[in-house]
Amino acid sequence: MGCCGGITYCKENNIRVPEDLAIVGFDNQPIAKVLHITTFEIPIVEMGRKLFLKAIDGSHSHEEIPIHLIERLTV
Repeated sequence: MGCCGGITYCKENNIRVPEDLAIVGFDNQPIAKVLHITTFEIPIVEMGRKLFLKAIDGSHSHEEIPIHLIERLTV
């Protein structure tokens, strides 16, 4: 179940968000902004580009890519 489904379920079952249950999404989809869902923003385009370049040159290096927490109303 995605975050949107989770929020709908909570509303239908009198579960208060975030008082009774915290919800955190990932990838900062547009619906997360509309529904005020706390989410992680993961730079998937940047990750894909870097992985592609590493695959082409045969690199096996390790690189951390920062993600960002966007706090809204569900935590």
